[in-house]
Amino acid sequence: MDLHRHDRFGGDLYLARIRQADLLADADAAARARRVVAARRWARRADRAARRAARASAAVR
Repeated sequence: MDLHRHDRFGGDLYLARIRQADLLADADAAARARRVVAARRWARRADRAARRAARASAAVR
Protein backbone atom coordinates (compact mmCIF):
# COMPACT_ATOMS: atom_id res chain seq x y z
CA MET A 1 0.00 0.00 0.00
CA ASP A 2 1.48 3.35 -1.04
CA LEU A 3 0.90 5.69 1.87
CA HIS A 4 2.64 8.63 0.25
CA ARG A 5 0.65 8.79 -2.98
CA HIS A 6 -0.99 12.17 -3.53
CA ASP A 7 -4.40 12.31 -5.07
CA ARG A 8 -7.41 14.59 -5.24
CA PHE A 9 -9.05 13.24 -2.06
CA GLY A 10 -6.40 14.90 0.02
CA GLY A 11 -5.65 14.28 3.65
CA ASP A 12 -8.66 12.12 4.53
CA LEU A 13 -7.65 9.27 2.27
CA TYR A 14 -4.05 9.56 3.43
CA LEU A 15 -5.14 9.36 7.09
CA ALA A 16 -7.43 6.41 6.30
CA ARG A 17 -4.51 4.59 4.69
CA ILE A 18 -2.30 5.27 7.70
CA ARG A 19 -5.07 4.02 10.00
CA GLN A 20 -5.50 0.87 7.87
CA ALA A 21 -1.74 0.22 7.98
CA ASP A 22 -1.79 0.63 11.78
CA LEU A 23 -4.71 -1.78 12.11
CA LEU A 24 -2.97 -4.35 9.92
CA ALA A 25 0.23 -4.01 11.96
CA ASP A 26 -1.75 -4.46 15.19
CA ALA A 27 -3.51 -7.53 13.79
CA ASP A 28 -0.17 -9.02 12.73
CA ALA A 29 1.29 -8.41 16.18
CA ALA A 30 -1.73 -9.98 17.88
CA ALA A 31 -1.57 -13.05 15.62
CA ARG A 32 2.16 -13.40 16.34
CA ALA A 33 1.48 -13.19 20.09
CA ARG A 34 -1.23 -15.86 19.82
CA ARG A 35 1.18 -18.15 17.96
CA VAL A 36 3.83 -17.67 20.67
CA VAL A 37 1.33 -18.49 23.41
CA ALA A 38 0.16 -21.58 21.54
CA ALA A 39 3.75 -22.72 20.94
CA ARG A 40 4.53 -22.37 24.64
CA ARG A 41 1.38 -24.29 25.54
CA TRP A 42 2.32 -27.16 23.19
CA ALA A 43 5.90 -27.16 24.49
CA ARG A 44 4.61 -27.50 28.07
CA ARG A 45 2.29 -30.34 27.02
CA ALA A 46 5.12 -32.13 25.23
CA ASP A 47 7.40 -31.71 28.25
CA ARG A 48 4.76 -33.12 30.59
CA ALA A 49 4.13 -36.05 28.23
CA ALA A 50 7.86 -36.78 28.04
CA ARG A 51 8.14 -36.71 31.84
CA ARG A 52 5.13 -39.04 32.17
CA ALA A 53 6.66 -41.43 29.67
CA ALA A 54 9.98 -41.37 31.52
CA ARG A 55 8.24 -42.09 34.85
CA ALA A 56 6.25 -44.92 33.29
CA SER A 57 9.40 -46.37 31.74
CA ALA A 58 11.25 -46.15 35.05
CA ALA A 59 8.34 -47.81 36.87
CA VAL A 60 8.39 -50.79 34.47
CA ARG A 61 12.10 -51.44 34.97
